[in-house]
Amino acid sequence: MGQGRANPVTLAALGVLAYIAETMLHEAGGHGLVCLATGGRIALLAPLFMRCSVVTPWMVAAGPAANALAAAASLLALYRMRSDAWRYFFWLSFVFNALVMCGYLLVGAATGFGDWAVLFAGVAPDWAWRLPAGIAALALYGQALKLASRAFVAVTALGRPSIAARARLILIPTGAAALVALAAEFQGGRTAPMALALAFGCTLFVGLTLMGVGDGNAGRKLCESRLRLPLRVPAVILAALLAAGFVLVVGPGVPLTDKQVAIRGRSG
Repeated sequence: MGQGRANPVTLAALGVLAYIAETMLHEAGGHGLVCLATGGRIALLAPLFMRCSVVTPWMVAAGPAANALAAAASLLALYRMRSDAWRYFFWLSFVFNALVMCGYLLVGAATGFGDWAVLFAGVAPDWAWRLPAGIAALALYGQALKLASRAFVAVTALGRPSIAARARLILIPTGAAALVALAAEFQGGRTAPMALALAFGCTLFVGLTLMGVGDGNAGRKLCESRLRLPLRVPAVILAALLAAGFVLVVGPGVPLTDKQVAIRGRSG
C-alpha cells in the first residue's frame, strides 16, 4: 500500500515547522500576547513555558485558547488549499494543536499540573474539577482523532493505509518534531523526566495516537496515495533554520526582562 510520492525529508521539515508553530503560538502568541495586553512583562520565553510579571486567568487560558483557534483555522485551511505541501502542513498543524490541547487538559486533570490547575485553583476539593476535566479531555481527544482521520483521507485519499504508509506519513514528521523538542529541552538543561515527557508527549506521542487514521473509511481502498510531496528545498531550509534557532536560542530560554516572575506554560 503506497504512500504516494512523499519525500521523507520534506515530511520531516513539515513536521518541524508545524510543531514549532504550535508551541510558539501557545507560549508567545497565547500566554505572551495576553501577558503584554494586561500590563505584564515577559521575563522568559522557553519552548514549553513562559514567565510573566502579571498572572491573570485570561493570560493563563490564552495558551490553550490559541491552540483551539489554530486547530480550527488549520482544519478549514487544509480543505481549501490546492498544494499538497500546504494541505499536509495544515493537517499536521491541526493534529499538533488539537491533540496537544486535549492531551494537556488530560494531563492537568490527572496530575493537577499546568495551566488548568491554575485556572481551577479555587475549586475545592480538586477532584471536583479534575474528574469532569479528565472525562471531557478523553471525549475531546477522541473527537479530534476522528476529525484528523477524515482530514487525512481527504488529503491522501488513503481510506485504509498500510502500517508502512502510516509510519512514513505520520511518524516521520512527528518523530522529527520530537527530536527538535527534546534537543531544545537538553539545550536548556531541562532533563527532568517531566520536561522530557512533555516534549515527547507534544510530538511523537501525538503521532503514535494517529496510527489508526483511516480505519473508519473502509469504503476507500486506494492502494496508492494521491499525496505528492517531492523534495521541497525552501521548506527544508526554513525548517532547518527555525529548528536551529528554536534549539539554540529558545531552548535555553529567551530573557526579555530582568524580573524573576511566575512561570506559566505547559511545564509550569
